[in-house]
Formats: sequence, C-alpha cells, structure tokens
Amino acid sequence: MLAGVRERSYSLNTVEAYATGLLLFLNSQEVAAPNIGWQRATKDDVVRFKRELAARGNDADTIALRLAAVENFYAWAETHGFVRVRPFKVNPKGEGPAPVVKAPPSTRARKEVFTEEQFERIRACIVMDDPILRRRVDLMFRWGWGVGLRVAEVCGLSVRNLRRSVEAEAPPRARGRSLGEAFAATAAEGFVLDLVPAATKGEKGGAVLVPRALMKPTVEWIDGSRTEFARADADWVFVTEGGRPLTPETLGRYFLAAVKAAKEVGSFHSLRHSYATRVLSEFNRLGHPELGALFVQKQLRHAYRETTEQYTHMVHMRDHAITAGMAVNRAFGGRN
Repeated sequence: MLAGVRERSYSLNTVEAYATGLLLFLNSQEVAAPNIGWQRATKDDVVRFKRELAARGNDADTIALRLAAVENFYAWAETHGFVRVRPFKVNPKGEGPAPVVKAPPSTRARKEVFTEEQFERIRACIVMDDPILRRRVDLMFRWGWGVGLRVAEVCGLSVRNLRRSVEAEAPPRARGRSLGEAFAATAAEGFVLDLVPAATKGEKGGAVLVPRALMKPTVEWIDGSRTEFARADADWVFVTEGGRPLTPETLGRYFLAAVKAAKEVGSFHSLRHSYATRVLSEFNRLGHPELGALFVQKQLRHAYRETTEQYTHMVHMRDHAITAGMAVNRAFGGRN
C-alpha cells in the first residue's frame, strides 16, 4: 500500500505521514491486543484510537491525517481481500475508494532525487546520434551524479586543475608526462580537485573529492575524443564541436530532454540532491551520520550546516518510511 503511494510520486512527507499513522494505529492498545488484531478492528476501535491521539496532545489536523491513513489502508485491504468489511466508510456517502490525503506542506522546497536505476534510465535516453558527443554529455551527467557539482561547475571544469589533481597523487617520475600516463601511475581512489572560482556559486571556488571511477573516463576523454574539438591552448574539459566551452544552458537542455524521454521529473540540479542523499544514506548505514553530514557540507561547499541538514531530514524521512512500510507489510503477511 505504501509502495503504491510512493509510485504516485507523492513526496517523502506524504509517505512518512502514512507510515506513521498506520504504525500508531497498529500499535494502539485496542488493535495490538491478541484477541483483536487489525483484521478484526471495528468502528469502536477506530473511535478509541482517535481519542487516544487526542489524549496525546495531537491537534485536529494531525488527528485527521492519521485517520485518513488508516481509512485509506482499510480501503486498500478490502480491495485486496484482507478484510471483508471496513471498520468505517471513508467518505460521508460511503461511495468509492478512499481519497489520498496529502501531508501538510513542508516549509522546505521539494528536492527531486533520483535513484541509481532512474539515473541509469536517464543516461540511456540521451538523444544524440554522434557517439562522441553522446559520450561527452553522458560524462557531464556523471559529474553531477558522482561529485554533486552544479551545472555551471561541470561546464567550467579545467584541464589544468585536473592535471594538478592527478599529478599530486602521482610519483615524481610520472609528472610532466601525458595526463593518461600520470593517471595510470597513481593508486589513489580519490582526487582532490580545485574548481574554477568563476564557475562556482558566488565565485567562491572550493575543492571537491573526485572518485577514481569518474576520473578515469574523464582523463580518457581529455586525451582522446576531446582533442578532435579543442584547441591546443583550450583549458575546458568539455567543449563543443567548435572548440568552445559547453554552456550551462545547453547542458541543462540536454539533461531535461533525457529526463523527459525517460519519463522522469527533475533538472540537472537534482543530481546534486541525489548525490547528497546517497552519500548520507551510506554514512548512516556505516553508523557515522555526523561524519556523513560533515563530508556532504564540505563536498557541496555549503556555507551553513542548516543547508546540509535539509538532506539529513530527507534521508531520515525516507529511512523512516521504509522501516514503517516493512513493519506494516509484516502485519498482513508480507503481501502487497
């Protein structure tokens, strides 16, 4: 049931609100009793649950939201054959399925986040006939996904800075050689790269950590296909067919076209949001949430910790919704 709510593209706030309401109901004193259970709940049990919520100090809007989650749950359970009769009808006339009630609007702007599967689908939908140009755009998408760069920062990547980053990790004998040779002589799994200040927000500059898995294809691009377009003195990593830097507006249009073709929703900046939530989730899994928040703040160059905490809040909501969904799923035998 919760999976169905998420598939309708409702926000994490909505999923969390449903999960919380259902868990409270399933764990309520009446429904949790051994001789009752959620499949035998009656209208009186729902009324007692409502009173229990009020006794806990919940306001009228919160109570209505919790009851809406329970109502929708029983409408779903009746449709799938888990119950024969709902404890109460959802709408005044008792007609039709339960309406989906959204959670109260968040004070935070909604941030579109892609899963890895969605990102791979977007990459597969890059609309370009020339394989070299397609490779260029795909690599630019990966810089947003794998490092969390803004669209202008990707377009402003410098060959000179990238070379310095690689040579800092290479032995002295490899310095001064081709970029590919210098990279091949390194063993680092990550490279610290200075961004061009003019391409960053507020022209503040900053440094980011680039994984080896992304640096490798970028070095291959610079030493290979890029040489067909770029002038010898050009410092931009990504250039147009005419040898000029690709503009943020053009890259943004390429991304929106791929997103539309993949039937997804989001902009290039969504890759930055996706990076933050993915990294925070991994640090949480390893048991180091504070370290994860600090890393994301440094990597995304947030001036204030509060900005990073927006992503922490998103990850918490998602993890809570997943945990709650699993608990609800267990309550009715794991059927969806």
